[in-house]
Amino acid sequence: MTAHSFSIEDLQQQIQQDTAACTLLLDLLSQEREALKKRDTDALEIILKHKTQKLMQLDNSAKKRTVWAQQLNIDITSSGWGQLLQELKKPDIVQSWSALKGLIDDCKKSNEVNGKLLSRNQKTLSRLLDVVRGKNTNNTLYNAYGSSSSGAASMKVGEA
Repeated sequence: MTAHSFSIEDLQQQIQQDTAACTLLLDLLSQEREALKKRDTDALEIILKHKTQKLMQLDNSAKKRTVWAQQLNIDITSSGWGQLLQELKKPDIVQSWSALKGLIDDCKKSNEVNGKLLSRNQKTLSRLLDVVRGKNTNNTLYNAYGSSSSGAASMKVGEA
């Protein structure tokens, strides 16, 4: 493996760095969830900057692993890496890799929850803006032709 442009030590170091980045990212996602609940835009802005840094770090690591995989002619999927790690006969690396994959999955799940919270906040804000603008989107009415329309904007005298 040392004939290539990386070593087992490089791989171990990268997994450790990615594990640390994912752990911090998971904490940032938790902070983001709380800021979303409180609608604290100042905190969200700061958290977003830190999240972006960690995501860029993880993206750079993934690109580096892709190059390594291409050099070794292995499949760049998780199963290809798993097979390579098994062949190294280094149980500590296999365990670290498995823990990293678990952290990445946790980050994805946490990010999905935050995305749903953000979507709900956007819908709430949109409804509030509609109320302020005088739009009433909650009342859907149907005309004589079966078409739906909302609120008073489409009601005409004589049609029901």
